[in-house]
Amino acid sequence: MTHWLGIFFPQPMNTLLLKKTFAAALLFGTLATPALAADNVKPLSKKEDTVCIQAAVGVRETSLGAGFAAFASTVSAAYSTRQPALLAAWEIVEKSARKTAVKAAWTSFSTSKKSAAAAWKKTRTDAWKAFSTAAKTCKVDVSAESSGRAIDAQ
Repeated sequence: MTHWLGIFFPQPMNTLLLKKTFAAALLFGTLATPALAADNVKPLSKKEDTVCIQAAVGVRETSLGAGFAAFASTVSAAYSTRQPALLAAWEIVEKSARKTAVKAAWTSFSTSKKSAAAAWKKTRTDAWKAFSTAAKTCKVDVSAESSGRAIDAQ
């Protein structure tokens, strides 16, 4: 009788031998994998202070969260202010006065939005600068965080 692996191995297979080989491979993989993985893990240097860097990350993230909340609130308020200003402008019958009012509503909105964007950019820049300074003090390699700065800038 030919084993189902006969499509790969045309000779008759000893099922017991196949089961033992499979069991040995499975056992070796289960036992050896964690040990091999542990060899690839670099222990932290005694100079690295993970508690220090965790505090720096916490301060940075809190600052970024508060800064974004302020940005979102300011932009939301700008939209809330723009709507009634535009509606009121479009109630004006006289064409040149209406045009002036519409332009004023959009200018006010643009100014608020640009101001919010500038404040958010400053918050991001300040938070990341403070984090970089803290990382140097903590003596921790934070190169893994470099992509985060670019993501925050988007």
